[in-house]
Amino acid sequence: MTESIFTKEDINQIELMGTTPEKVISQIEMFKKGTPYMKLVKPCTVGDGIKSIPDNELNQLTAIYEKYALTKNMIKFVPASGAASRMFKTLLRFNNTYETIKKETIVFTASRGDDDSGDMLTFMEGIRKFAFFEDLKSVMAKDTLDADSLIDAGEFKQIIDYLLTQKGLGYALLPKGLIKFHRYPDSSRTAFEEHLVEAAHYVKNHDGLCKLHFTVSPEHRKKFENLLEAVRISYEKRYDVHFKVDFSVQAESTDTIAVNLDNKPFRLSDGTLLFRPGGHGALIENLNNLRGDMIYIKNIDNVVPDRLKDTTCLWKKVLGGCLIKIRQKIFSYLKTLTNGRATGQLLEEAFKFAESELCIVPP
Repeated sequence: MTESIFTKEDINQIELMGTTPEKVISQIEMFKKGTPYMKLVKPCTVGDGIKSIPDNELNQLTAIYEKYALTKNMIKFVPASGAASRMFKTLLRFNNTYETIKKETIVFTASRGDDDSGDMLTFMEGIRKFAFFEDLKSVMAKDTLDADSLIDAGEFKQIIDYLLTQKGLGYALLPKGLIKFHRYPDSSRTAFEEHLVEAAHYVKNHDGLCKLHFTVSPEHRKKFENLLEAVRISYEKRYDVHFKVDFSVQAESTDTIAVNLDNKPFRLSDGTLLFRPGGHGALIENLNNLRGDMIYIKNIDNVVPDRLKDTTCLWKKVLGGCLIKIRQKIFSYLKTLTNGRATGQLLEEAFKFAESELCIVPP
């Protein structure tokens, strides 16, 4: 079957990626057959799949976590290779379609019920509030363009052009981690920087060492490294930590072959096979290569400004404390069981624990 689908050149390409023709064929077979749907039994509810943590336990769980974190190898893992193109989908459509983009026209089409025009109008009316606005003004000023005057005149074509393309900030070509997300009185922060700040509040040991690992696209890795070096000292001084930040890229061997409507391998103009990066599930290999006692996983765009961080960090610690408490109980039962000292009473207690805390009903 391999010989009938792939040429010798195809096989060389596949093996250079670190995978095998057999694995690629299994991907194609999955496209043909489809994936089975999971059978849902019932929804999770509080007490049946969802554990509600009472307020009177928060301080105890936080204390358990903070004591544990001081001496353990804590890591924050952030998938950060996601492109920002979807964030700017509407702006891209307008920029690629129209020679001029005038506010009065957008107001009219939005009033007629056009959803994209409504989104565009929201952007126009709030543009000065965005964290990237000062950068946008500066890059336009270099070409003698006054962003404020263009906004006041309702002329948005050049503004959007300088925001999205290499002519200016090039945001449509950047990953979300390198885009300014939040605005503060003295500065603005990218999503990448916000993850550094957040990690400083709960992922550090007694020496102030704070470890993060970001998965990035190969073409953007240097930009992330440059940004880290530009801001590292400032944040380390401000939060009394020392960052140890590592980067990795999604393994090419986890890419998925592209097919046409007949489930035949899709080829580029030069005849080579087209492969597309897998989703976040493909990063399990990157995660597995980390050696940490506890690893927090959080998407690159799942960050909040400082005014909301206390709640986030509290619950990170509470959940960490909950995990440690459950882990200690599991190890205690396993130790007793493997030492051959288990009684009927202890077995019954362990079964109840498995059912109530782990949502596992022993056979």
